[in-house]
Order: sequence, then C-alpha cells, then structure tokens
Amino acid sequence: MATPSEAPSMFDRVKQLPIGQGPAVHTREVDFFGKTLRILQDPDWLGGSVWDCELCVVKYLENLDAFPPLFFRGKRAIVLGDGTGLLGICLGMLGAECWITDLPGLIPLIQRNVQENASMCKIHIAPLQWGTDVTPFRPPFDFIFGADIIYLPETFQPLSETIRALAGPQTVFYLGYELRKKSDVQFFDLLRPNWSLVKISNDDLDPTYQDPNIGVFRVTPKSTLFAQPQPPAVAIASPDAPTATNQSSPRGASGGSTADPTKQQLIASRNPQMKTAPRSPAHAEWLIQLAAPTSPPAGDRGASHAQRIIDDIY
Repeated sequence: MATPSEAPSMFDRVKQLPIGQGPAVHTREVDFFGKTLRILQDPDWLGGSVWDCELCVVKYLENLDAFPPLFFRGKRAIVLGDGTGLLGICLGMLGAECWITDLPGLIPLIQRNVQENASMCKIHIAPLQWGTDVTPFRPPFDFIFGADIIYLPETFQPLSETIRALAGPQTVFYLGYELRKKSDVQFFDLLRPNWSLVKISNDDLDPTYQDPNIGVFRVTPKSTLFAQPQPPAVAIASPDAPTATNQSSPRGASGGSTADPTKQQLIASRNPQMKTAPRSPAHAEWLIQLAAPTSPPAGDRGASHAQRIIDDIY
C-alpha cells in the first residue's frame, strides 16, 4: 500500500490526463467579426489556452485597412503552434485554406474547437514538430502565422528552419511576440540576415486588444533567403493523417504538457482585455528595435541596442 508521501500529487494526476479532460477545462468566448467563437481551453497544458498575444493577432485580422474583404480568399495559410486552433479558425472563416499545426498532444483540442466553430471552413489539422520535413504540407504558403511561439531558446533554430522551409519569395509571415526574457533576441538575430521585419504600429491594432508588452511583426523574405541551400530536415508523418498522442513537453518543442513546474509561470491568468501595466517605459522602444537591421548606423541602434534595452528591463 502506498504511503501518503508516495501517493501521486494532484499535479501528477492532472499531467497524466489527455488534453481536454482535466479538471480545469473550460470554454472561453472570443468575438470575431461579430461571431462568438467558443474556444475550449485546458490550462493544464501549456499550449491549451488562448494567450493574450494570440488575441492581439486575431483582432488585428479585423483591421479592414490591412486586410480588405476577400483578402485571404483562396490563399494558403499555415499557423505554427496554434494550441487551441483559434488563429487558424479565424483565418479559415476569412476564406483561407488553412493548416493548423501544433504538437501531437494538442491535436485533439484543436479538432474539437474546429468542429465547434468552423466545421464548414477549409481547415486542415496536423501535428508539426519544428525542424522536421514539411514536404507533406506542400509549401510554399502565401501566409505563415505564429503567435506567442518565441520563448524557448532551444526551439529557435528549428523554428527558423521550419519557417524557411514553408516560405516562398512572396510569403508573408505574421508573428505575434510577447517579451518574456532577454534570450528571445536570439530568434530575431536568426531572422534578420534573410528576412525583413516591420513592427505593426499599435495604432493599427485593436484599441482594446493590445499591450505594451506585445508586438505584432510583418516578416517578409529577402532575396538572399532563397540563394542558400536549406538545412536537412527530419522526416515527419503526413499531415493528412494527424496523430493525437499525449506528450509531456512544452508547446512548440516536442509535446504539449506543462510537465515542468517551472513553466507554470508562463500560464496566463490575465484580464481578457489585457489592461496590463508595461514592465518598463523602454519596452515599446525595445520591440521596435527588434526589427532594426543587423548592421545599425552610428547612433547605437539595431540588435546591440535592443540587447541593452532588454538588459535594462530585466
């Protein structure tokens, strides 16, 4: 018989449950162009919640100056690390043929949310581990989207390789990013040599769904990107046959569970309208500097300047 000290903790018991079956599962309502989406969330999984950063990108899609009616109609889009499927659902509603991807453990949650909210849209759901072969997805895509996928340094290189493999000369990559730690600069350093980054002005974002800690970037390939050979990729299962296994690793790496208690600090319990105080007055400037060129002019701008600002913040 197990002694009390040997009995599994509540955290261990929750960790063993497949996504969508834990005690904290609940539905969050999100308005998109007047339609109420009902998004199932499982906060016991790191990728199982709608994050503030994703809401910023979703509500940016309602900007008709940036995205006129029919803008996405007939276009091919892929969303990386879309744990609940919200961003991909919205793109599908706008007429895109959309691939929603994340790690295998999160696929069942995405399937349930697509079935509930966008069953008539042209949406494909498939597991994708960054750094693996993307040939089954038939790149290039017109659009690549990612929201709140930059936070684990060990994923930066495989993520950049996956973005490169999914892109063509006309691809536009929209990235929603929330500052968490100064090592995030490394990912932008990987992009700068072959991608042009433009930070979307907060004036163009939804006035409610924006935050001083969050930036939305429009990223486009330079001609140099396609003059270089692609790195070899690991084989991947076909996206036409998604799996639904339960793995225990962080979103965007190789699984979906919050098995590491140190990652609990990333689980948001924020106001849905994101009225959050900025960490530092310098933060807005730091986000802008992330999009600066690698070789800054005299005046101490660019990557090194961004690093100093973020050093000050933290």
